Amino acid sequence: MKRVVQLLIVALLLAPATVAQQQPRFPGNPPKTILLGTVYDINHSVMFRAHVVARDSDGQDYEATTNIEGVYYFDVPAGIYKVEANAEGFCLKRIDNFKLTTGVLDFVLVVPEDNKPCKQRSMVKQSPPNRPPDILRGIAE
Repeated sequence: MKRVVQLLIVALLLAPATVAQQQPRFPGNPPKTILLGTVYDINHSVMFRAHVVARDSDGQDYEATTNIEGVYYFDVPAGIYKVEANAEGFCLKRIDNFKLTTGVLDFVLVVPEDNKPCKQRSMVKQSPPNRPPDILRGIAE
């Protein structure tokens, strides 16, 4: 009888582990991860206020702006992303199919060559620079 009770206790202790193995690891929410990097110009100077966008495979955009040290930071779900960096007066730089688990992704932005347009276009709609919202236009002008 004592042996049966011991086996029953062991079975009850192992049952939750068996059930946990059968359930998906991250139901509904994939694990979050960190993507950070630095945006530089061609002279390796850091770029303050560069705009960085990460777009996941579902079309969800995550946006960040570089700090005074040129660093941007995202806390996003792991996955495949298109990541782009841009700054006023520089050509946009995009990395497609970036597999994000945890990592560093630095960008080097270049100035357009002699009145030639930049090759890549932004994947996000940009508002005109330094233009106040319509509701404030009458006040600001």
